[in-house]
Amino acid sequence: MSTHKTEPLMASASESAGDRRFNRAAPSLPPESGAPRVARLARNAIANLLRLGASWLVILLVPPVLVRSLTHSEYATWMLVLQIAAYSTLFDSALQMSVSRFVARAFWASDWDLLGETISSITLLFTLASTVVLGGIVVLALVMGHFFHSIPPALMYQAKWSLIIVGGAMAIVFPASSLAGLSLGIEKNQVNAIAGSASKLIGAAGTVWAALHHQGLVRMALWTSLGIFVQPAIFLLATIRQDLWSFFSPRLIRMKRAWEFSRFCSAALVAQISGLFIAGLDLPIVAAWDFSNAGYYAIAIIVSNMLTVPYGAVLSTLVPIISSRSAEEAPESMGRVTLRTTRLSTGLLLWIAIPLMVGMPLFLRLWVGKEYALNTLLLGEVLLAANLVRLTLMPYSMVGFSAGEQNKMLVSPGVEAAVNVAFSLLLVRSMGAAGVAVGTLIGSFFGVGLHFWNSMAYTRSMSFKKTELLFQGILQPVAWSLPVAIACAVLFFLTGSIGIKLLVLAAAVVALAFVFWKAVLKSEDRTMFRLASGHLLPFSRRAEG
Repeated sequence: MSTHKTEPLMASASESAGDRRFNRAAPSLPPESGAPRVARLARNAIANLLRLGASWLVILLVPPVLVRSLTHSEYATWMLVLQIAAYSTLFDSALQMSVSRFVARAFWASDWDLLGETISSITLLFTLASTVVLGGIVVLALVMGHFFHSIPPALMYQAKWSLIIVGGAMAIVFPASSLAGLSLGIEKNQVNAIAGSASKLIGAAGTVWAALHHQGLVRMALWTSLGIFVQPAIFLLATIRQDLWSFFSPRLIRMKRAWEFSRFCSAALVAQISGLFIAGLDLPIVAAWDFSNAGYYAIAIIVSNMLTVPYGAVLSTLVPIISSRSAEEAPESMGRVTLRTTRLSTGLLLWIAIPLMVGMPLFLRLWVGKEYALNTLLLGEVLLAANLVRLTLMPYSMVGFSAGEQNKMLVSPGVEAAVNVAFSLLLVRSMGAAGVAVGTLIGSFFGVGLHFWNSMAYTRSMSFKKTELLFQGILQPVAWSLPVAIACAVLFFLTGSIGIKLLVLAAAVVALAFVFWKAVLKSEDRTMFRLASGHLLPFSRRAEG
């Protein structure tokens, strides 16, 4: 289907061989480039969700083993180590999306010189940054004991070495973010799915083995780092196999490209730093002021991420598509995209969140046991509600990001971060870990409110009515879901049978899908989903033929 596009590209490559920096034919476009955009979007979303399947497998299987194999202090310390080590990947997701934006614009315009210069220059930046991150991890490990006095001395030694091992591995593989962004930019999300799944499964399997055999936190850290190193190896093999490795070369590095990328990312990195204060400091604050509840808070964070992770995986597929369109589309057209995406994504949010919030008491009891369930329930519900509020405007943020207007959206995450940390530090002294969760919830309302009040007054890439976004994009799906949510909650708490409780939750999932399909989705939305399913399912295409 795509040969008519490939041949001219190769011809132009040979015609300008004297001027080109590549001494071979240009790469062909992905085979699926001839398919409708919605079909490619659906395939990429499915690839992301398959990667999440591995993540969810890890999430569901690893914590129950760890909370039963480790003491509460060991588990809290291990989760604290992972949280601090994750600071080295704080910018990873934003940088990968930024890379995918630049790659998409060059790749789909068939500008191979620009692609080579961009991706090589970005890789150099990431390599330099990895050395800084590695030094920061070592410093954090050395001063760790000054901040977390409640960690037993015997565990503190293991915690420091575990942080160096896990954080060091994350820092070393940081340059591979350019490879991950390249795959996203050319819409080869299946590569990211394979790499992410293999990394998580290998690291988790080794960690569980070490925990079950009581080998200590350092051995668990070594297994985790092994899984971390698997991911860049897979990206490298995929890049070579796709005949894209020649785009990475020192002779293609251009400071101009590095500067362009740095300028674009500067606003995104500020937003990510705000994200650190919004969510990344919660567990350290709890560990510093209420260490006895740190393990429970870590479980609550995992539960709240069961909403964030799948939702983000679906929406992240929009970045390459919107990036390639934003330079050509009128603000009114991009405004319609924002309104439509917000309406659909709010339905997706509620479809995941309502059964999870109603069924959380049962889920926690079956998952991590009665003690953890009792101490985690309130924390999990509050954090899940905070994520539900915050994520409603993620489509707006992604459209602005893809259009290069992320610098006009910084007030909201900045103020949300300040409010979150301020209330968390204030309330943790009187309410303990619950106060930190409440501070996160309060901050989420400030963040959404400031997007409406401040950010939308300055973004010019999309034009829409704020009232239409609020009422049709957010409040309408919420209103339609409320009767189902109330009925589900009442039936769930009236019955004592686990089997009936599970049936109630399953019925709620089906009922929400039916309500959204009939009441929230418009006729063009339903047509879009039917077309996507027709291109995704071979038997549907045969039936149409």
